[in-house]
Amino acid sequence: VIGTSQDVTSEQEMMSQMLLLASAVQHSGEAILITDAENRIITVNPAFTLLTGYEEAEVIGRNPSFLSAGRTTAEEYAQLWNSLNEHGFWQGEIWDRRKDGGVYPKWMSISVIRDENGGVRYYVAHFTDVSSERAAEERLHHIAHHDVLTGLFNRFSLKGHLDQALAASRRDGSRVALLFIDLDRFKVINDTLGHHVGDELLIEVAHRLQETVRDSDVVARLGGDEFVIMLTGIDHSSAIALVAEKLVFNVGRSYQIGGLDLYTSPSIGIAIYPTDGVDGETLMKNADAAMYLAKENDRNNCQFYSPELNEKNLERLQLELRLRHALEA
Repeated sequence: VIGTSQDVTSEQEMMSQMLLLASAVQHSGEAILITDAENRIITVNPAFTLLTGYEEAEVIGRNPSFLSAGRTTAEEYAQLWNSLNEHGFWQGEIWDRRKDGGVYPKWMSISVIRDENGGVRYYVAHFTDVSSERAAEERLHHIAHHDVLTGLFNRFSLKGHLDQALAASRRDGSRVALLFIDLDRFKVINDTLGHHVGDELLIEVAHRLQETVRDSDVVARLGGDEFVIMLTGIDHSSAIALVAEKLVFNVGRSYQIGGLDLYTSPSIGIAIYPTDGVDGETLMKNADAAMYLAKENDRNNCQFYSPELNEKNLERLQLELRLRHALEA
């Protein structure tokens, strides 16, 4: 009699635990699906239906692979199954497709449930939609690499692209050109009409710069009214000059902003790898020097860098220092 009572109590406890687990699965905020040893779905919870759009009756007996969006590689699936076979657990991110066709990334954990002999009895997978997290990460990445106002690459991103382009050019002997662009009379427009007008002008200039060059070329904003364009795969200086002339024309056309006709023009300095520098810093410095020469030559034009520019700039710096000392004395 005592043994029978204990058996009944154990069975009741087991049933209670099973009901508790079933309730946990049904009310879980994470999507859960369970497959048999042949990886055929035997049950899913309401969160699965809410996330995927599939009712339980539509998925019973099917292999979960029908949910795949096709973005996960065969190698990644092989790693998944190797982990399950060796460790009985896998966790990671894969891409799935909802019933309505929408594709989304999900973070999934899969556990193997084995029988008393060590054989596979069930696979239990639970997962969540991580689209919002990935979107936030992509937004942060975009902000880190792009100018907030214009959407162009920023100084940090330009440096990375320039380093990569120079490394490729060293291997294949090709040229890289940097065009340093400063807008003429922008400060007058910005100070007179307000920063909101100045910002609109910068945005429109950014669009025109992108429209003028190839998709493979890099357009960046350094800040203020300074832009840099990196051209790759250039065979002759004449091709660079042609691009610069197009930039002078397109940027110099009138702008319709706030009911006003506004005009600005670019002063462009050009430095070319490897003749004008073999590293990014030197090329930037020399393109900047050439841009100031364009400013001196009535603006609205382009100038190629020459070694004499550095000598001229050094003479000017020395003169400024001597004048400062003279004033102090």
